[in-house]
Amino acid sequence: MLDLIIILFGFSVLLVATIKDFKSKTIPNWLTLGSILCLVLYRLFEGNFFQYFTAFAYVGITFTLLSWLTKEAIGGGDIKLFLALSLICGLQNVFLVIVMSFVMAFLVSITVCKKEVELILAPFILVSYTILTILERWVAV
Repeated sequence: MLDLIIILFGFSVLLVATIKDFKSKTIPNWLTLGSILCLVLYRLFEGNFFQYFTAFAYVGITFTLLSWLTKEAIGGGDIKLFLALSLICGLQNVFLVIVMSFVMAFLVSITVCKKEVELILAPFILVSYTILTILERWVAV
């Protein structure tokens, strides 16, 4: 039951982030940092914090380096969304969501966009998370 609550929490956060990203091209800190705080507290009380903390650290280090190397080509709100997802999904699944998100964004950018545009990443993160959750929870049972 708690797994379902965490899954729905993740979906809700990503849905709100997607709507906000479409409207203003920003993801509010209250949403991402609030989610991270709630998830850290949940994982601490759950007792399985080390696995999720490891995922959080890897995602944080990876995106800090990526942001530095690409001169902030990915937004801070997207990075914080991935950090929150690391506390929901764990290491393996968060990297699957990251790869799926970037592949989908790349495919859309080369097929739909004829000129250089700034894509918002939150919808791709939402779709990737949803696909992975469905495949993991309901198809591969």
